[in-house]
Amino acid sequence: MNAASAKSQALRRPVGRPYVSPPIVLGVALALAAGLIAPLALAKSLPIVAGLTLISLLALRLDELLTVLIVAFIVLIEFYGLLGYFNVPMSALIVLIFIGVILWGRPRWLRLVRPYAIAWIPIILLGGLRVLGSPALREALYYYLDVIVAPLLMLLLGMLVARDTGHFRRLLTLLAVFGGLLAVHSIIQSSTGIFLLETQRQSDYLSSTTGFALSGSGVSRAGSFLLNPDWNGAFLALMIFPPLGLFFSATSWGARVFSVITLALIAAAMLLTYTASAWLASAFGLLVFLWLGMRGRTRWYTLGAIGVVGATAITTLHHQFLLLYQHATGNNEVSLRVGAWETALRVIQHYPLWGIGYGQVNYLTRAEPYRVALQVVPLAHPHNAYLELAALGGIPLLLLFLLVLGIAARAAARTLRQVPPHDRPLVACVLASLAAFALVNMAINGWTLQPLAAIAWLLLGAAASPLLTRSLSGFSGPAALAHSARQSSGVLAPSNETVTAGVHS
Repeated sequence: MNAASAKSQALRRPVGRPYVSPPIVLGVALALAAGLIAPLALAKSLPIVAGLTLISLLALRLDELLTVLIVAFIVLIEFYGLLGYFNVPMSALIVLIFIGVILWGRPRWLRLVRPYAIAWIPIILLGGLRVLGSPALREALYYYLDVIVAPLLMLLLGMLVARDTGHFRRLLTLLAVFGGLLAVHSIIQSSTGIFLLETQRQSDYLSSTTGFALSGSGVSRAGSFLLNPDWNGAFLALMIFPPLGLFFSATSWGARVFSVITLALIAAAMLLTYTASAWLASAFGLLVFLWLGMRGRTRWYTLGAIGVVGATAITTLHHQFLLLYQHATGNNEVSLRVGAWETALRVIQHYPLWGIGYGQVNYLTRAEPYRVALQVVPLAHPHNAYLELAALGGIPLLLLFLLVLGIAARAAARTLRQVPPHDRPLVACVLASLAAFALVNMAINGWTLQPLAAIAWLLLGAAASPLLTRSLSGFSGPAALAHSARQSSGVLAPSNETVTAGVHS
């Protein structure tokens, strides 16, 4: 048998059947909840529940579900503090174990993702040295883990989970579900004033900020589990595009209805955050999606349809959009951010190579001597993730950060060129999300905020996955369409990894 025939047979080899069915997965989850959470205090049983859940999902090969549960854990447990706070970065340990399990016995997968880990070594080393020079060592260490180390783990996790278009689609679908659930929470908070699953810390935080009420209106901005409406707006701007990509690549009406409902919920929730930067970034991301994901007349038809929907929404929700405009143009809204940027630039001017050290409390104290008149109040960060990295860690750290970001983005663009036409919107929606997120970071600290950075790097890793690119390398023309149709069936069904030439060991 020649090499071409062997490759053809490998590419046609059927995908393995799942070990178990979804009902069994639900049964396992219910058993864990009834047998462990009920008899024990929730906070004390969390490590046991987390460990057994991790083992169960790994054994059942539900990689995408486990990945999104890790994202939920980062947002709800580690960041929001639903069950209190932990002194150990549990999510990083879970991701590290998860990556190790996936790579176990797969040396070729390791060789494919290893270049990205190697590219990260300079920023790991330089960032680690800056920890030693920071005044508050504990705060600096947590900042280093959240901003420098954890993004690498999430990038690699995205690359390993999205190993073909089927896994990629399932990951985006589950992330869209998670985004839709948090959107519902935001809508309930803004429309009723009720904060579901509120903690005492959250209650105190909202009291200290008067509930983020808009001046003169009595309307509160929705921060949800992201605490601050600006952070929540950035999260929703990041999550609004996966449903859009799923809609244009869907093969059934049920999938399209799901996408439309999720998209509408996220857009409504983003409006209720009254965050202008999130809307501007989303508009930019939409242009990127239309440019990369649409072809020919479809691009213009889609743009026209979005214009009609947008005009209808503005007419129907005129009061909400008016509040959004008033908040964006209110007193000190723009001037305060400009002042924060100028303060950060002055800090960078005085500490260009080494920065002032990691941590928001550290910045609040050490940036105060350089505060300009436009920044009328002390701030814990400069409301710009790029300036924050340069101010805290130095210009070389920012340049290395942009370098690894550019390397991964270039790999994602390469995936876009190779993906079959039907699945092109899936990759385009991720690139649109990242474009919107990169822009919104000019006004917030998204790249340096644990939950937002984790999701962004996960999406980037999924789109840049060399395993995904390799799985597509043997397909073209009708074969690509047939492969795409097979991978898109059973959106939430678990499966063994697809056997493709050159991917498996």
